[in-house]
Amino acid sequence: MREWILPARGANSDEELYVSAGGRHQVSSIYRKRHHGSTLCALVYVLSGHGFVQYGGRRHLAGPDDLFAVLMGRNVSYWTSPDDPWLFLWVSFGGRRAAALMTRAGLTTSTPVLRSPSIRELRIHFLELHQLGSAETAGASFSVLGKLWMILGLLIDLQSQRRQQERGATTGDFDLTAKVSRYLAEHWSEPVTLGLLSRMFHRSPCCLARRFQNEMAQAPIDYLIDLRIHQAQRMLLDETRSVAEVAAAVSYQDPAYFSRLFRKRTGISPLQYRQQQAGLFPRRSK
Repeated sequence: MREWILPARGANSDEELYVSAGGRHQVSSIYRKRHHGSTLCALVYVLSGHGFVQYGGRRHLAGPDDLFAVLMGRNVSYWTSPDDPWLFLWVSFGGRRAAALMTRAGLTTSTPVLRSPSIRELRIHFLELHQLGSAETAGASFSVLGKLWMILGLLIDLQSQRRQQERGATTGDFDLTAKVSRYLAEHWSEPVTLGLLSRMFHRSPCCLARRFQNEMAQAPIDYLIDLRIHQAQRMLLDETRSVAEVAAAVSYQDPAYFSRLFRKRTGISPLQYRQQQAGLFPRRSK
């Protein structure tokens, strides 16, 4: 087992989100864990092997490339198959928003295991998170937190897509929330306000915001900000582009305001994100 632990926070920490510990664990054939009302959440990404996760009387299978959750304040048991022990990556975290973020990501006592081709795409992010946590550098806490925000953001996006698809089966293309989210996904680089959306979709600002919030678990402008930050993360990998240029490309003319939004969403500044990614993926010499 390779485990890393970050500086401890008090149980009453007022932070929105913080990372406690994580690691890579090849379990034994008799591995079994129980948590009775944990004060932290945890995400566990299974690299290989099989096992089970149980909340209440319901048991869920967790195999390769599945993701399962330890939920704050809930009683849970999980154990490996003795014939095919787990190898997994894990991260534990807390904070004021931790439990709510897990719910928005679709991780609940009834659905504690996520399984889909999209979940498999998270493998590289969990490997990077483990690498960052094991680095033992002064900025490790910021780097790990930024990566956790990214993982949770991707999970929330996947959950939103699933909910849209489920509603689409009954309401078709006339669903207001689907139309708004599609418009935002196509026009994130343009100036967009709630007033503009209300005029386009012929709803009052309050009605549109309320319906979007009910379906997507966040306000339309917050959804737009998440889209822009995700695009900015991709652009920041290009070291020839300044932070100001990236900010303008995602419709923020004030680089300082963009940097504040970026830090609020990811836990680190745009420059710290660029440095972090450069360390993970150094350019090859010609």
